[in-house]
Amino acid sequence: SGLFLSQRKYAMEILERAHMVGCNPSWNPVDTESKLGDVGTPVVDPTL
Repeated sequence: SGLFLSQRKYAMEILERAHMVGCNPSWNPVDTESKLGDVGTPVVDPTL
């Protein structure tokens, strides 16, 4: 026996807010070696 959690509703809300519900998925290469830091200019509006 186990527990199954789904975040489908949350993901759909994000897509709706970004007006991306009808968009097709795309695979993008990701640099897994990059490190995040506090150097640089902050994002003006980090919300959708």
